[in-house]
Amino acid sequence: MSRDKNDYSDNSYRPRTLAARDPHHEAQLLRDVAFINAEVHARLRALPPGGLPVQPKRKPNLPPPPSVTAASAAYPSEEDPMKLHHLAAAAIMPMAVAAAGCSKGIDVGNDGATGHLNPHPVKRYEVIATSHAPGPWDLFEGGYIGYDVINTKCVPMIPFIGEQHVPNTGLNIPMTRVDDHTWKGYFYRDALLDEDYFKLGVCHWDVTSVSVSAIAQGVRFAWSGSLEELLRDSPETSYFKESVYGDRSFARYGAPGYSPLRPEYKQNPDEFFPVTIAVKEAKP
Repeated sequence: MSRDKNDYSDNSYRPRTLAARDPHHEAQLLRDVAFINAEVHARLRALPPGGLPVQPKRKPNLPPPPSVTAASAAYPSEEDPMKLHHLAAAAIMPMAVAAAGCSKGIDVGNDGATGHLNPHPVKRYEVIATSHAPGPWDLFEGGYIGYDVINTKCVPMIPFIGEQHVPNTGLNIPMTRVDDHTWKGYFYRDALLDEDYFKLGVCHWDVTSVSVSAIAQGVRFAWSGSLEELLRDSPETSYFKESVYGDRSFARYGAPGYSPLRPEYKQNPDEFFPVTIAVKEAKP
């Protein structure tokens, strides 16, 4: 019997993590954090001179754990990552989607929840990305489409915690070069099949985020936006520092992106280059 069945069978809603690093998802998280920081700064203003007062930390006098073995059994390591994002081509080719929809199923991030691709998607959208980097890209990686279950009443509460582990995943999509500054690709908003995973009603999937990324001299540049904002205000513009292009010290974490509201951009706009992402409905 596999370790997944032995150790995790008593926790059917344990969150899963990706086994491989996902730059598109990381870029979306960084962008979300940037917006949150900007909002907090706008509401609370800057910290007082010298920062906030630091309270001395007190070390609690806790009893030692029973054993390392017991702790390891209570808190098993994370594995068995989501596999849906590996089916990139299926997101834009109906025939491939139909084939994948007949497969044995796809892990959508919840133990016991097996998803499937929609064999007959019809909601087709076009994503267009532009960039005006100081030089050419060594590789334009394409797009990443984030999907979430949007009606959370179909997902049970985690016992004792009172929270839900809402299924979510993503699809990579290829993008073709239109000219020196523009790339285009397509995705289906209804690429995932709505299903009743937990006997609480049908879970409905929808696209929540769209991102693209490119690499220059080992440094990844990724920019993104929420689908709702992109449909309302496309194109959405972000900025990267020109000095980061070609600076391999950023290879590990990727180039930081800046919104036009960031003070760093407002003070020195000439030191940045723009990138955009736009989404619009396309014919099936």
